[in-house]
Amino acid sequence: MDLFVKHNVALMTSAARGGMQRLLAEESIGGNASAWQRLPCAAANFSFDSRTGAIAWFDNPQDVPGKYRRPPYIVGTFRVAVDLRNGAKTHIVEFICHEDDKAPFYHPRRIIDRPVQKHTISSDVRRVIDWSMREYNQVHGF
Repeated sequence: MDLFVKHNVALMTSAARGGMQRLLAEESIGGNASAWQRLPCAAANFSFDSRTGAIAWFDNPQDVPGKYRRPPYIVGTFRVAVDLRNGAKTHIVEFICHEDDKAPFYHPRRIIDRPVQKHTISSDVRRVIDWSMREYNQVHGF
C-alpha cells in the first residue's frame, strides 16, 4: 500500500485529536451533508497536502492548527454515510476538494446545498485520496 494511503487510513480511523473518528463523534448528521441511499450523512472536513494527498488533520476549518491552514495545505471534505442501525458504521461516499481564490483554506458554509467549486489537484493527488477512501471503505466501512 502506498505510504500516503497508509498514513491517511490511519488518520481516518483515529479517535485521537485530528482524527476522522473523533470529528465524526462530534458532528451532527443529516443537515448540510444530506443523505445517501436513505442513510444520513456527516461532513468530515480535513486539511491535506495539495502536493502529495497526505491528510494532515480532520476538524472544522476554524479549529485546524495554523500550520495546516496555509500552502501547501488545502481543505477537503468527505461526505460520510452513517448506518445508525448497524452500530453507526460509516462509509465515505464523496470527496469534495474546496477552493477559494483568496485563500487555499476556508470555511465552506453549506458544502452540499450550494454549488461547490472544485480545486484542481493533480491526478496523482486525487489517486491518493481516492485510494484512501477505497481502503477505508473496504476495511472499515459497510
